[in-house]
Amino acid sequence: MVGFLATALGYRPFLSAEQVTAFAKSAAANPRQPPLMIYDTQLVRTWLVADPAGLLVISDDKAWENPTLVASIPHDEAAVVAVDQEPKPVLRFGQSRKALPYSPKLFQRVSVAKLIEEFRAEPVA
Repeated sequence: MVGFLATALGYRPFLSAEQVTAFAKSAAANPRQPPLMIYDTQLVRTWLVADPAGLLVISDDKAWENPTLVASIPHDEAAVVAVDQEPKPVLRFGQSRKALPYSPKLFQRVSVAKLIEEFRAEPVA
């Protein structure tokens, strides 16, 4: 939603990648590179932030005043990414039962699991 309707409903604009990084730093993280968006709808975006300790999952919901730290996933668990397509596209890390939604449209030319694996392992920028 954009324009008048979004303003009338009190929705704020999405955070930029730089703002997501700043939020991660405020959560005591030390981001190694720009965040990776994994979910994108009209109202919610979800980002992964790579930190020396693991991955942070940050949800940016326009209906909320501030973003939310959804999960902190240690690197040993983040190394294994399972992708389920049915009934909805979700990601699971390690042995966790927690399912995180992702947007297949963001990963049409590359495997989401492979991209996250490379993102997690990328050296400090």
